[in-house]
Formats: sequence, structure tokens, C-alpha cells
Amino acid sequence: MAARATGSGRRRSPKASGSADAVSTGGEGPSEEKAADAEAAEAAERGPAYRRSDLLDAVSARSAMKKADLRTAVELVLDELGRALSDSRDLALPPLGRVKQVKRKDTGGAEVLTLRLRRPGPGKDEGSGKD
Repeated sequence: MAARATGSGRRRSPKASGSADAVSTGGEGPSEEKAADAEAAEAAERGPAYRRSDLLDAVSARSAMKKADLRTAVELVLDELGRALSDSRDLALPPLGRVKQVKRKDTGGAEVLTLRLRRPGPGKDEGSGKD
């Protein structure tokens, strides 16, 4: 019986699939494979990604604006946030929090940004401090 392929095109390890057959790991060592498995398990616990449509639905439920107007506003806000991050600007956006760029890597077709988000604690208003 062959091991099943995961969504990333990698084959599962024999331990993960319960099979005793030899499986190609694509040159990864045991520690790299464990880290990838732990990351996949953590992503599964978090659930599906929060998409733009989810954001539109949530804002629409809390607002009296028409959904078409909300869509335009949300797209403009997301575009501006993306531009600010591309320009290596830190963001101070209460009640979301402060976003700071930690690392940046330009690959062939995309920017890979590592960000740190500091959120205010429960009952705290980040907007009351100095900017």
C-alpha cells in the first residue's frame, strides 16, 4: 500500500501514514520533517484562514452600510496596508495593535515579510498612549 500525498506535493512519512513502505521525503531530514508536521498540525488547530469575504461579512453585520460600499472600503484599506508594509513602514492601528516588520525577503515573484504584531491586553486601549 502506497502512502498518501499531502496537499504540498510531499509524501507522508511511514509513521504518519501507518505504512511500513519506504517513502520519499524530498531530501528533508528527520528534524525538518518533524517541524513541518508540527506546523501543519498547528495550522489545522487554528482552522481555515480568515478571508476577505469573512471580513466583509463580519463588518457588514456590525454596520448599516451597503455591502457594495463596504467591499470598496475594505479593498481600499487592505490595499493601503499592503502598500505601507511594502514600503517597510510600521503600523500603529488601534484596536488591532502595532505591526512591525522583523524580516523581509524578496523572492522572484513575491515579497515574504515576517511581522510582529503587538496587541493590547484585555481592557486596554492602545490608542491612548504616545504614537
